[in-house]
Amino acid sequence: MIGRHGRCLSTHDRLLAGMADSADRLAQGNVTTDISPQSAKDVLGNAFQRMIGYQQGMAQAAERLARATDGRGHSQSEKICWGMPSGK
Repeated sequence: MIGRHGRCLSTHDRLLAGMADSADRLAQGNVTTDISPQSAKDVLGNAFQRMIGYQQGMAQAAERLARATDGRGHSQSEKICWGMPSGK
């Protein structure tokens, strides 16, 4: 019985270590990290997976915004409307 519990704790420790590693990478701005929840009842794993998905969506939105503006917040349509040179 003790051996079985020890194996469960070891598995649990490995899963938490993986979550901690992914959390650290995400905190450093790496949104490519991925979590695989162990089951539908894995509350932490599922919440973490949703959080990563949200962060990935925000990163994609920021990339689209950066491509749509000149880096100073001026869109192409604003430049045309206000007669701004495209290099400024």
